[in-house]
Amino acid sequence: MYKAITGVLKSHIYIYIVVALTALLLSIVFTNPTHALDRAAVDANVRIRPSLTLDITSSGAAVSDITLNLDPASNPYDAKDLDIKVGTNNATGYVLTLSTTNGGTDLVNIGDSSVVIPTLSSAAGSTPSTLTANSWGYKKDSGNYIPFTNNATILQNTARTNEDSATLSFAAKIDYTKQSGKYEQELNFTITPNVVIYTMQDLDAAICTKDPIEAVDLRDNQTYWVAELDDGNCWMLQNLRLGTNVSSLTITPTNSNVSSNFTLTKDSDGKMPNSTITDDVTGNTAYPYDGSAYYCSPVSGNSYVGCYYNWYTATAGKGTSSVTGKGTSGVDVNESICPKGWVLPKGGTSSSNNFQILSTYYPTAAQMLVPNPTTTYDNTNGASLPGFLLSGYYYSGGALDVGTLGVYWSRTAYSTGYGYNLNLNSTTVYPQHYSNKYDGFSVRCLRETRTLLDIDNMQDISPAIVANTNEGTFKALTDTRDNQTYMVGKLKDGNIWMVQNLRLGTDVSSLTITPTNSNVSSNFTLTKDSDGKMPYTAITDDVTGSGASVYDGSAYYCSPVSGNSYVGCYYNWYTATAGTGTSSITGKNTGSVGTDVNSSICPKGWYLPKGGSQGDFLALYNQYPSVDAMLVAGKTAVDNASGASLPGFLLSGYYGSGGASLVGTYGYYWSRTAYSTGLGYDLSLNSTTVRAQDYVNKYNGFSVRCLAY
Repeated sequence: MYKAITGVLKSHIYIYIVVALTALLLSIVFTNPTHALDRAAVDANVRIRPSLTLDITSSGAAVSDITLNLDPASNPYDAKDLDIKVGTNNATGYVLTLSTTNGGTDLVNIGDSSVVIPTLSSAAGSTPSTLTANSWGYKKDSGNYIPFTNNATILQNTARTNEDSATLSFAAKIDYTKQSGKYEQELNFTITPNVVIYTMQDLDAAICTKDPIEAVDLRDNQTYWVAELDDGNCWMLQNLRLGTNVSSLTITPTNSNVSSNFTLTKDSDGKMPNSTITDDVTGNTAYPYDGSAYYCSPVSGNSYVGCYYNWYTATAGKGTSSVTGKGTSGVDVNESICPKGWVLPKGGTSSSNNFQILSTYYPTAAQMLVPNPTTTYDNTNGASLPGFLLSGYYYSGGALDVGTLGVYWSRTAYSTGYGYNLNLNSTTVYPQHYSNKYDGFSVRCLRETRTLLDIDNMQDISPAIVANTNEGTFKALTDTRDNQTYMVGKLKDGNIWMVQNLRLGTDVSSLTITPTNSNVSSNFTLTKDSDGKMPYTAITDDVTGSGASVYDGSAYYCSPVSGNSYVGCYYNWYTATAGTGTSSITGKNTGSVGTDVNSSICPKGWYLPKGGSQGDFLALYNQYPSVDAMLVAGKTAVDNASGASLPGFLLSGYYGSGGASLVGTYGYYWSRTAYSTGLGYDLSLNSTTVRAQDYVNKYNGFSVRCLAY
């Protein structure tokens, strides 16, 4: 499954026996070793390619030959040493072996190949004098001289090592009965790394080259050929098979390109369910399905074309019928069922369509498809070509067009009912095709190489970009909903956070956000309170049994503190959670964990922090365990415009039924987690204290910071 990488070092052993029998020359000539892998540039996550080094010296100097001066009368035996040093960063180590090119073990007279000096027939002692006459051998370190055998292990290790070393001693012994002449043998020192286990989740661009390798998907131990194609991207060369052997599978942010857990549910009969809508672009009837559906089918024997996923499943539940590309070149959904660090290809009509770009390098169906596409159902040879399959598709009637058509989902929506895809047959490639979102199509993922520094808009973020970005990287991004700009950065907890307070709705009295640009599943309208006195309803809290105040309606307020400098806007919990955080949401019976509401007024791809004892605020505070580390510099600034590499929370106060309060004294930030019917978890800070698991009345107007996982 894994390719062994071998560095070969060629040497020669020469024995010269002159007519006068006064000297015997043993020459061993070494060339520079071939490295198994050169050291490579590291990626954003500092992942380094395996590398091997081999140094061979004698008495501290590089050697071109070693000479044994032998005289049958006065000096019939001699030995010379070679110092061997091996280093590797390969986590599973290496093996260094010694062999001959021709497989022989004799030193052969170059003038008469029938005359040889054989290797020892059995082990001798630890000194050259113990060798039998007219033989040669070698020993390692302080051991005894032994016969030469091919593929003998000289050094080995099962872990990374800065330097392993050994001393090899080559010796010969002669008498007057051996014919004079030059005797030789060519030796090879071969370094082979132990199994290099590549995983899809940790594979970086430096390892992914035009020479295909196999990598394991840690989610289900399926293996895939991957390679860099001519467009410069690292692609899967086989169709995704996630979920093959189970009826359902839950993937997580730890192993997948998702921000929260997502469960794939298999259709046992492969007949994809659908619903009927009127498409918002074509005006025609379309058939999306806002639920998980996938199917895996063997074509012949155990040969699979992979699995088929509707668009909702391929995009890990984010690609619903409400996501439309109406009036654009397509709207991307940046989460998917691809492994962590990988993404669905971009589709659509923009110049950055990955399928379109790929087809410019492989412009014919013959180049894009696997060889013999009508009969081959997997790209098992790992050829460094795209190797797409005519894998057909699944729809409400079952399988269709296997061996005739291949269709591959992109991450880009065409309309409410249709998603962009790559469509191929045996003669034609359509890289800007679109089809009903309910159809079960194949999936190929490509490695995301972008970091935070490569995007300009908040809505361009993805879990793969977060994973690729180094801690301490900061950039100002634009929220496309109202063109507000925020400094964001990757903090010590591994997430990318806004380090300024949300200002959504600053310049308007109401604002409607959509699934296209926001973390919502349907449109939501924020309504501003002109006087900033948050409305509320009194209830009896189901956990505390005391009075609490909620408001199941939109309310927010934006207030300048001085001049044009804003602390951001203040949102009640209902508004912060985009209308999903009502008084009916309770954390009762969940202890300090709470109940999460995952929709919010954050930009698409961004989320309200989780609260409670397993929350993002607490995890962040564990990394920045002081008030000074959590707050903006000086504690008195009203905005964190500098983008310092700290969380930079503000003492921005709050808005309640009496208006503004505690500005400059306290800071409060909503989480997405309910404590009870009346109370929601939050982060609260003052100049001396941080409470990362605080909870308060849901009607309050608090600040909002969003994060991307």
